[in-house]
Amino acid sequence: MRASLAMAATAAAMVCAVTNCGNQQASSSRVPSDVPAALGAVQVTIYWPQAAAPAAVDGASPWSDAESPMQVEARGNEVSVRLIPLATETIEITVSGAGISPDITRTISKADVVNAKACVRLYVPPGSSRTMSVQAVNATGGAVALGSTTFDVLPGVETNIGVAMGGAPSSFVFDHVVGTPGSSGGGSDAALWLSSGIAFDAAGNVYIADTTKHRVQVFDSSGSFLRTWGSNGSGDGQFDQTSGIAVHKPTGDVFVADVFNHRIQVFDPNGVFLRKWGTNGTGDGQFAQPQGIAIDSTGNVYVVDFNNRVQVFDTAGSFLRKWGSDGSGDGEFINPRGIAVDSSDNVYVLDTTNNRVQVFDTVGGFLRKWGSYGSGDGELAYPQGIAADSSDNVYVLDSDNSRVQVFDTAGGFLRKWGSHGVGDGELSGPGAIAIDGTDIVWVADSWNHRVQEFDTSGAFLGAWGVGGRDGDFLVPSGIAVGGDGSVYVVDNGYPRVQVFDANGQFASKWGFWGSVNSEFQYPMGIATSPSGNVFVADSSNSRIQVFGADGSFIRTWGSSGTGDMQFQGLFDVAVDASGNVYVVDCCPGTMRVFDESGTFIRRWATSERGGLAVDAASNLYVAAFDVGVFVYSNTGALLRQWANADWGRGVAVDAAGYVYVGQQDVGRVDVFDPVGNVVAQLSWPGHGSLDDVALSPDGGLLYVTGTLGDVEAYRIVRE
Repeated sequence: MRASLAMAATAAAMVCAVTNCGNQQASSSRVPSDVPAALGAVQVTIYWPQAAAPAAVDGASPWSDAESPMQVEARGNEVSVRLIPLATETIEITVSGAGISPDITRTISKADVVNAKACVRLYVPPGSSRTMSVQAVNATGGAVALGSTTFDVLPGVETNIGVAMGGAPSSFVFDHVVGTPGSSGGGSDAALWLSSGIAFDAAGNVYIADTTKHRVQVFDSSGSFLRTWGSNGSGDGQFDQTSGIAVHKPTGDVFVADVFNHRIQVFDPNGVFLRKWGTNGTGDGQFAQPQGIAIDSTGNVYVVDFNNRVQVFDTAGSFLRKWGSDGSGDGEFINPRGIAVDSSDNVYVLDTTNNRVQVFDTVGGFLRKWGSYGSGDGELAYPQGIAADSSDNVYVLDSDNSRVQVFDTAGGFLRKWGSHGVGDGELSGPGAIAIDGTDIVWVADSWNHRVQEFDTSGAFLGAWGVGGRDGDFLVPSGIAVGGDGSVYVVDNGYPRVQVFDANGQFASKWGFWGSVNSEFQYPMGIATSPSGNVFVADSSNSRIQVFGADGSFIRTWGSSGTGDMQFQGLFDVAVDASGNVYVVDCCPGTMRVFDESGTFIRRWATSERGGLAVDAASNLYVAAFDVGVFVYSNTGALLRQWANADWGRGVAVDAAGYVYVGQQDVGRVDVFDPVGNVVAQLSWPGHGSLDDVALSPDGGLLYVTGTLGDVEAYRIVRE
């Protein structure tokens, strides 16, 4: 029978002392001489191994001994228990039922245990459907229900019941819960991830290089999905990140810069592979991560790469010429990202790290340049894309300034639009710009996972894609579950917190990019407290922010530095049952402890940095990447540790002391028993790096987040 929580009541006079655990009878009941005729009795045997791992009882397994619950269950008297939490100090037995008032209770402590067993006899008024509940209590009074059973009491008759503690489940089964709490949909057709190239064919169809999904997606001019091709790999038609893309309008052939395969691939308009050229290197026709690609009116194909040069090919891939070298002089480049040609076949190179535009003729003759680093008119900050309209005005995607700037052919500033955000006309990490045959300006708003359209004056015309919607994720870096089962997800890419109910339905959200209250910069961890407050490790702002469950801002503390109230690289945050807040920080590694209001309590040095969890006894678990799992007391004493070579990041611990570690780079959750043995694994391929894990309050659901924007839940079945 499954557990039902029963809080302990005041001890009743009908409870007798702990006994020496005499041998039980083979039957379920007996008539002892010392039981009052008006009462019945229950003798409860607690099998309580003192070791953290499953232990033998009287030289035999607790699940096969003659007095074990296997035999008791056969007699119809069993308490089906959870594993005993490691922090348990006492076991509380409670018997309730009609005519029993107050409930009959008895507490058994560790001092009562002899040879891994303790027994107690309870005198109970006769009656049917008496319920006995068992719970574990830690030193601070926290209780965990272990199990319950229902039995009948006959006058003058004693019933034997066994309760086994510490036996391990034979297996863990993870059942995927569909749609809980949601995912970005980043891998589906029509979903845009981090786009870094846009091009158009003669019919106005839109070709998008969907960079980290290693594919090309095609839409009509209204944004309706048409087709896609590509996958991760090095074969023909496969990509290792796409970047620049161009269409040769006379033939419709599509040219794609295949970044880490160091090559150009060519396809027909339907995605059929035609040809390729390029290998990794510095020779003619070789590339170092090709970036931008453009085609002039005569069919010359221009490619910029991180060899800091421009190479020119015919459409068949034959090398024609090159120009450029490392540096900041005229005709020199540092990490050029984009290239475009105007109606006169002038070649515009986006010299990204030099924050400027350089203009050349078709044979590489230097013509002019403009731009410098900054945020003023005509200044640039890590520009990512460049395009020219039918009037030969030049549009530069000024990425880190989240805007588009427009110049005439001589480099004279004309206008600008855009700011950082998720609204119409706002941009976040824009990665590409292109202009179609009707002079509509298309911007790949990469971190918002969408494409926005503008006229040449910057007026917003429309947007499509899936990014930024409620329930979408970019890099969900932390997950926590509240006492009511609500799921809180903090996103490193979309700097916000989203809240879902226990069924995965979107409930609310808050946060934005920035440094004032309720804004975040690369948040890394999230936790909830018993009071229902939500704590966010706002990493790049070097602070902890505290919110109500509804997202209302409560307080913040922290700044950049090494003092007690300062941080230099927040990794994660956790809150224990008493409301103490634990923060793991790097550089140098420290653990900090605060009360819920942010008052500093203590700190200690640690070389272990990573995901953080806390158990019912306020012990701390740190998943320290490829080093191991470290368990500390709340005062900093190292209790135990074990090696972990698979780059663990997220960590959670259940009531029984089982530790769930998200192995970041291998896409797997490992379940360790309390002493570090792997007892189960959940494989989670295809989701990028696994970022965090969390458990529901009852330990029945495991939540997992990944860097490709996926958040999933699994129901845990312990068998």
